[in-house]
Amino acid sequence: MPASAVLLLAFWIGGTAAAGIQSVSNDYSLDDWMSVGSVRSFLWSPDGAYLYFTRQPGNSGTTEIFRVESGGGQPKQLSTNPTGKRPEPKQNFTLSRDGKTLFFTSASYFQSYENIFMMPSSGGEATQLTFNDAVIETAPAPSPDGNRLAYFARTPRGSKIFLLDLGETTAWPRYFAPGPEEERFPVWSPDGRKLAFQKQGDIWIRNLEGRSAIRLIEDALSGGNQSPVWSPHGSRIAFLKATSGFQQVGVAQVQSGRVTPVTYAARQHSQVSWSPDGQSMVFIVHDETGMSRDVMVATADGSQLRTLSSGRALGCSPQFSPDGWFID
Repeated sequence: MPASAVLLLAFWIGGTAAAGIQSVSNDYSLDDWMSVGSVRSFLWSPDGAYLYFTRQPGNSGTTEIFRVESGGGQPKQLSTNPTGKRPEPKQNFTLSRDGKTLFFTSASYFQSYENIFMMPSSGGEATQLTFNDAVIETAPAPSPDGNRLAYFARTPRGSKIFLLDLGETTAWPRYFAPGPEEERFPVWSPDGRKLAFQKQGDIWIRNLEGRSAIRLIEDALSGGNQSPVWSPHGSRIAFLKATSGFQQVGVAQVQSGRVTPVTYAARQHSQVSWSPDGQSMVFIVHDETGMSRDVMVATADGSQLRTLSSGRALGCSPQFSPDGWFID
């Protein structure tokens, strides 16, 4: 087993069955097991050719970004560290829609004051986009056309969303919505004309043309809503609601705010992701002790739920492949 080997579990989605791809060899040495690293998060490339992931440890001794062909092979470390400087963990990474650019955050000296970087998705030198070592600047979200970057920063005015023009090397970050309200975690609509975000304990949507923000969720279910995820066609948003004491999964219609509950159980739910056709979702369900995390798939109307993995394991970041046939 190579020192940089990574094991991913894939499920085939078709008909009524899900088949796990498992290793059948137990012929590993102690050195092999000592060299196994933990995958923190991962992303598919838009064309399905690659899987990008962060892994601890990289050759620097900390979390780095890797890429591997989706059919298997030797992972390649993409992130690098300046000569003579202390390597720092790479986190919160995402890909541009065209698959050409990676964005991530990193904090100097392992502090919590994150800054945002970008680099080619094939690897190479990173370009630093934010520079404040006394403010957290995080949750990078490139626009679908790749021209702008949305993120939020914790400033003396509170948490505010900023937009940065990526086509101008001297562009200054601009407030997305100047004003006293705090906003966090921007997410672009598929057409790039709106941002969904968290504000005042709820999910809001604002058009980039300057119109006022509108609260998404219907009045009877307002409050405690978070983690918006746009459906591929932009007509619905999946989200998490925490007012039951556990995070539950729901789907809201963008036009009306009408909510369809998908889960309601005494379990924590998290990390929701849509299928490419917008008909299903996959997410994590925690067991009653919080020591295991199962992978579950559900139809968008909540009529069918199916557990794909269970047992003593920590599932993380489940996603459909771009063709919709696999979940990793």
